[in-house]
Amino acid sequence: MNYKKRKNIIRVIMIIVALLMFVGVAMSGLVTAFAAENVTVETFESGSLYNAFNDAKEDTDQNNVKSFTVKSGVVSSADFSMFGNLSSCEIIDLSGTEFEGGKIPDNFMSGRRVSEFYAPKNINTIGNNAFSGCGNLQKLSFTNSLEMVGNRAFESCSSLTSVYFPESLKLVDECAFRGSGLTDIYFYGNAPEARSEAFPTSATIHITENATGFDSDFWNKYNIVKDVVKDSSATPAETTVGAVSEETVAPIETEVSAETTVTEVTYGAYAEDTEEAEAVSGNNSDKNSAVIVIVIAAAVVIIAVVIAAAVVIVMMQKNKGENKGGYIEVSEKSDDAKEE
Repeated sequence: MNYKKRKNIIRVIMIIVALLMFVGVAMSGLVTAFAAENVTVETFESGSLYNAFNDAKEDTDQNNVKSFTVKSGVVSSADFSMFGNLSSCEIIDLSGTEFEGGKIPDNFMSGRRVSEFYAPKNINTIGNNAFSGCGNLQKLSFTNSLEMVGNRAFESCSSLTSVYFPESLKLVDECAFRGSGLTDIYFYGNAPEARSEAFPTSATIHITENATGFDSDFWNKYNIVKDVVKDSSATPAETTVGAVSEETVAPIETEVSAETTVTEVTYGAYAEDTEEAEAVSGNNSDKNSAVIVIVIAAAVVIIAVVIAAAVVIVMMQKNKGENKGGYIEVSEKSDDAKEE
């Protein structure tokens, strides 16, 4: 084989290897990007939640963690910063824990991808901007100890459509739910102090028959319906999502049964069957479809490369054979010339 042929073959081999490496890197990136990892911490010492998280996730990249659950422990101010590392986390369940000071801190999950958040059992305050800009947030649970919702705490949370507040609620600060998707707001106690733009004016306010304070100027711009029914006998149904241990209430005109879900018996905010909620689900389906399409495309590329390589090799072998035939013919002519 002459130098030129060897050079062409080496060139073809290098192209094939490069293409295969490119496809391999692309596939690895897809697997990493769409991996759904669940991390659970059974318990931890206050101040060491990040270490417990690292031990629980093992070799999983923290950017790939989609669900994080802590079953027990006291989350201190030294632990709060670790939640900023969960850039891709969609479900956070802290319902078995307690927060130091009973407050979800300011800017806690602001702008994050979180779609479900189950709050610690002793929360009485949700800090300023705690969940602002969380456009995917659909579910939020908290117990009957909540007293205050901070400034812009849920601003631009467009996937929230309804929220249930306990009797303990005293203050909803300005712009707390501005730009949210709230259509229905349920109060199980008297009217709290609500400041400027605390709720969208298009939302319907649901109250109990004997609730007081909803006749003030602030509430006059809302459609108010007296249809909230308290049920002190209500108990949370068994569910695989969240751990609810505090006193709960039954939803409006709904009996609590074994079929009752966590969204019906805990205080908090939940997305109903609205276009926003369907859009979030649709986005997940689109991602899965995109992965399938890209995987198929990558497989086609690999097959095409292998076929192209095979064709090139066959053609080279054929050319080699033809060249050998040419050499024989020249040799025969040379012999005839000698005989003459």
